[in-house]
Amino acid sequence: MVGVPGRSKGCITCRRRKKKCDLQKPNCANCAKGRFDCEGFGRQMIVVQFGDDGKGQYRPRRLSKAPTPRDVVPDFGIQAQSLNRSALEVAYFSAFWNLYLPQAVLNGTIVPKRLNPVIRWVKWIQSMIGKDTTLRCALLALSLTNLGQARIDRAMIEQGMQLYGKALARLASDIRTPARIRTSEIMATTSILSTYEQLNDAAYAARNWHGHVNGLTSLISMHSPEECSEPDVHEAFVEARYNGVVAAIADRKATYLSSPDWIEKPWQGRRKNVIDTIIDVLVQFPESFEEFDNISATPLSLEMTHRAILLKERCWDLDRQLKSWYRDYITCVSGLLPREHVEYMLDGIAAAPQVDLPSILSNCGLAHLYSMSLYWGACILLYGMMQILYHKFQENPSIRTEILSSPRMDLRKYSLCIANTVKYFLNPRAGLAAALGITFSVSCISQSIPGANLVSPVACHDSEWKEIAALIEGIHSTAGCAWTNSFITHLNEWTKKCGLLCINAVPSGEWSLRRATVTVQI
Repeated sequence: MVGVPGRSKGCITCRRRKKKCDLQKPNCANCAKGRFDCEGFGRQMIVVQFGDDGKGQYRPRRLSKAPTPRDVVPDFGIQAQSLNRSALEVAYFSAFWNLYLPQAVLNGTIVPKRLNPVIRWVKWIQSMIGKDTTLRCALLALSLTNLGQARIDRAMIEQGMQLYGKALARLASDIRTPARIRTSEIMATTSILSTYEQLNDAAYAARNWHGHVNGLTSLISMHSPEECSEPDVHEAFVEARYNGVVAAIADRKATYLSSPDWIEKPWQGRRKNVIDTIIDVLVQFPESFEEFDNISATPLSLEMTHRAILLKERCWDLDRQLKSWYRDYITCVSGLLPREHVEYMLDGIAAAPQVDLPSILSNCGLAHLYSMSLYWGACILLYGMMQILYHKFQENPSIRTEILSSPRMDLRKYSLCIANTVKYFLNPRAGLAAALGITFSVSCISQSIPGANLVSPVACHDSEWKEIAALIEGIHSTAGCAWTNSFITHLNEWTKKCGLLCINAVPSGEWSLRRATVTVQI
């Protein structure tokens, strides 16, 4: 093959149509005006094929780093797809899954299959990928975009973005069809698009992620809790519940998922694992946060004081649930740890968590460590709110001092446990899914230090917070870091909107009140 200098620099579509191109990138305006699919500005090469007589025949061929959307995405108006196109799709899917969830993880050598919700999600998506063209288009968008980012291939990234737009348009059309709205394929497509936004580096990714998650939880609400125990719907429910809880905590608004029916009935005939049960506790947090925001933003009165007392009782009930979960968790991992480690964990039931637990639990597998990181994050959120609640609505000063000085409410210890966990989730062998999995727990740390920049330890004046910041610094270099930053900013947005009082750590080790004016950036 030889290059052909001096040929038209227009887009491939305009050259094929023999039309003048305006050279706008990534898509020319002429193609957009004519409603043509602009195939980009890949280099043209000439293939010279020589016959037996020694005479060459020139045939133009496009050469680019990756096939264009026309080559990759299925044409929705065509029923039969060529074998080479299907093989290309399979190759992209396989490469992406190995990037997202490496084979060692998928085989259960790093994480037990039964406990890992990501493995369950991947298996669920893979079981339906051949049933629906919209679902396949969404997965192609996710695959191409992330493979392009891994290979630093801008053309592949742009193709993934175009496919994402097509998947959105197709999904919108499917949702308008009554017969399609409740299907598992629709819910799986929405789930893939939310994952696309998690791995997207755009500033608006968190907003789009919230939109997809809210859409998925709305689709789930069209089913009864009993229907969510059915195989395909249950997998969609599990995915929607976790992301729905995270979104509801960020929005600080109650969710229907916290009702007893939605906590129990989708598991009829099934057995919950430790991840399911910690989410049973977390799903109750948004309602408490919403009530906390309402009474904190209202002038003090007898009514507000009474509501604060009721909220305190609710918080102590959540505390009892967290203690109960921790005991069950120790039972769950007792067969995987030496006896002295189990006894060591038992000592921490009513005390502050031991900061060396992450290294101990890492021997049990990433799924067990993940569930414990959710527990630590829940403790930070709950006890941080209780600290403010007891400061603002004082009763007996001696009781308040005793409660706030309890070792179990030491937010720094929980934050340090999460920070010590990050390195295990950033292990390249664990894949992109693990890096995203630690995001929520890390974002919980920001609730306890709203004035600190976690990737700049110099900004923290306390030595322990500097250690925490240094330990989680590596997360800013992972895939989806822009989404992480945007998500955490959204999670803290309530402090600016409501002007609420937040607790900030001071060097003396005591707690002081200040107005939060700086959001955490990771």
